[in-house]
Amino acid sequence: MTFFANGQTVTVIPPGTRDRVGDTVPGIPFPVDNVSVAIHGSTQNFDRRTTVETPATLEFPSGTVIALNSHFVLANGSKWVMTGRAHTPRNGFTGWQPGVTVLAKEVL
Repeated sequence: MTFFANGQTVTVIPPGTRDRVGDTVPGIPFPVDNVSVAIHGSTQNFDRRTTVETPATLEFPSGTVIALNSHFVLANGSKWVMTGRAHTPRNGFTGWQPGVTVLAKEVL
């Protein structure tokens, strides 16, 4: 069963690995369908390092494996960076797990 039947397709770009000589090998991107994306209000910093930061909550279908430090490309082409760890909420009474929650941010 798909929890969000009308979600969008998000491309997950896992972090790269290192080869035997220490060079970075990029992760292999993969698409995930039916992802719910809740974009929150943007904040603007005036310290000349970051212009605008926009946080979002991405809800992936249950069973999706999201590696730490992954990047995401939404259906509109915007690029997002994972903040923190993926969380799988679980109902303490029924054991129901609706999906995988990831916090991300877009930095312009």
